[in-house]
Amino acid sequence: MQIFVLGMHRSGTSAVTSVLVRMGAYPGPEQQSIGANEENPKGFYERRDVVDLDVEAFTAIGADWHRVTGFDLERRRDEQRQDHAARIDTIVSELDGHRPWVLKDPRMCFTLPIWLAACDRPVVVFAHRCPIEVADSLRVRNDFAHVVGIALWEAYTVEALRNCRDVPVVPVSYADLVSDPRTTTARLRRDLADLGVESLRSLDAGDLDDIIDRDLYRNRADHRDPAEFMNATQFALYRAMRDGSAFDEFFDAHLSEGGRITLEEFEAELEAERIPDEAFAGDETTGEPAMEPRKGMSPRYQRLERRYLELAQLQHRTSRKRAEAESAYEKAKQHAQRLEENVTGLRERLGTAEESYRVAKDKRDEALEAYRREKARHRTGEVNDDSESDSRSEPAARDAASATREPNSEHES
Repeated sequence: MQIFVLGMHRSGTSAVTSVLVRMGAYPGPEQQSIGANEENPKGFYERRDVVDLDVEAFTAIGADWHRVTGFDLERRRDEQRQDHAARIDTIVSELDGHRPWVLKDPRMCFTLPIWLAACDRPVVVFAHRCPIEVADSLRVRNDFAHVVGIALWEAYTVEALRNCRDVPVVPVSYADLVSDPRTTTARLRRDLADLGVESLRSLDAGDLDDIIDRDLYRNRADHRDPAEFMNATQFALYRAMRDGSAFDEFFDAHLSEGGRITLEEFEAELEAERIPDEAFAGDETTGEPAMEPRKGMSPRYQRLERRYLELAQLQHRTSRKRAEAESAYEKAKQHAQRLEENVTGLRERLGTAEESYRVAKDKRDEALEAYRREKARHRTGEVNDDSESDSRSEPAARDAASATREPNSEHES
């Protein structure tokens, strides 16, 4: 049999896979094992080549493990599909020489169809955990908001069930595995045997003590009511998992509207915060620091250090921009001062021009008035000369007539 362990990240898939491996399922060559770290001290039980392939499938369509809205394997290019199929055939062919075998990667909740295409007797062991605990774990590890963690749990669970429509499914509760490992592992072995996986052995108390560490069961839901943290669709899905209900009613389920909106908003925020990869190399001309975290650190601390370096680079860039802004402000201030001085000079020149205009106008008016007086005197002199030549014998009569005569309008004008 070909066993795939599915489940959302932080749902106990590693613990379930470790149980199957201890029972006798073949996980692949040791050199491909990712191993353990402080995030998962018991080991991930994942193969490097399998995880690499799933990551490439996500990347090919612009997705990531925490950015899954609109996930569609059909968006891969033809050459990518052919490459993935060929590599999967190679991996499955090698594993088929050691049946029963087991593969585990939470991303397989989405990529399972391309793996099933190479299998003839697949079975899915579905590890599930209370979504509140999953969200708590993601908040501690990734600093994700609680509502985002629950929405991611829903997305992975719904997609996994949709992809298991034609595959036998054996559910395993992580809480049951930790609280009652003997009963839970015995039931798992029996359920797999009913599906034809008959070569797995029973686990004794020593095996279980070595595999199950109750101290690693962190972020417990305790007495919190899951209904207070989920929408109706999410709670119905969780209740079916918790109570062991038949999964077939969810084989055609879709992500709830609330879950979809939550993840879309979350992904939009991630996109807005993204920094181009070339920014991590630093800049010798500006002195901007490089942003490559130190090697040999756990993934969690590498993420924290990367975030710290992002903030350091942002602070450096902000300081540089502030200095540039202050310099630009000083230049603008100086330019404004010069403009004010120019305006003052123009106002003074305008006042001088207006005064010159007033003086010139006064002089013109005086010249016109003088011209009128001179012209009037000239006309009066001509009239007097004519009167003396024509009326030398009657001076008194002419004087009286001249005094009472109406003025000539044309001459006055």
